[in-house]
Amino acid sequence: MVIKSFGQSKKQLKLIIDSLESNQVQLDSDLALISKEHRTLRVQYDRIKNALNYANRQLENKINQESELRDQINNTITQTISISPYLCLTQGFPISFSPYNESLNLFLKPVTSEYQVKPDLVVNKQMITSKAEEESMLILGVFDSSASCYGVSRQEVYGAAVILYDGKIWYTPISNLKDSEKLEEIISDYREAWLEERFGPYIAQRISNKRPWIGMTSSALEEMFGWPDNRQSTESIYGRTYTYTYNKSSNTYYVNYIIDIEDDKVTNIYTY
Repeated sequence: MVIKSFGQSKKQLKLIIDSLESNQVQLDSDLALISKEHRTLRVQYDRIKNALNYANRQLENKINQESELRDQINNTITQTISISPYLCLTQGFPISFSPYNESLNLFLKPVTSEYQVKPDLVVNKQMITSKAEEESMLILGVFDSSASCYGVSRQEVYGAAVILYDGKIWYTPISNLKDSEKLEEIISDYREAWLEERFGPYIAQRISNKRPWIGMTSSALEEMFGWPDNRQSTESIYGRTYTYTYNKSSNTYYVNYIIDIEDDKVTNIYTY
């Protein structure tokens, strides 16, 4: 009986050990699965964390950009208000504009000539045409710090045009914008008004017709054709005679003028 009991106890012990070993295997399997799930959750957590950090950085950048844009808009508004007393020929403005040339030089300060002046920004035509309509280039008017509007010299209208581009105020010489039909029209109107004020309506109209006449003054002649291509003077017992030579051409004609001036008046006109 003792031996039988011992055999049964040994058998039971083996069953217990086998059960423990089986449980250990299952436990190891469960631990491996939990570890794998933990690693998966960790990867997902890291991805979510990185995504949140990226979103946070993007949000901070947006906030900074909006702040910079707000400052830029406020500066543009302030700048526009400050220059508004000096904007001339505002009728018909603002007008959209795309340069005829491949590029346009823009400046942060008013300039009437680009001679020996480095531009602050060079905008090519493709940059303008590729932008959305609300970001297009606008001509706000013509700027003159003396508030006397811009001027005319030897048929050339000079001054600085005010440009709104990319949310900022820029300047460029009027000569750069001559392919703007609206600006050309306004410049022509201004020039006619300026000629009428200086010479009177009748002489101003004759100057605009581009046909010199005997008795016209040298200043009227220079407003008609500009400075001569050649200028000579001769002295005689009757006084000094100036001879102006002009080589004028257009799409439809070509004519040379030789014009004599005595006592500031045209006395002879030759064509050849």
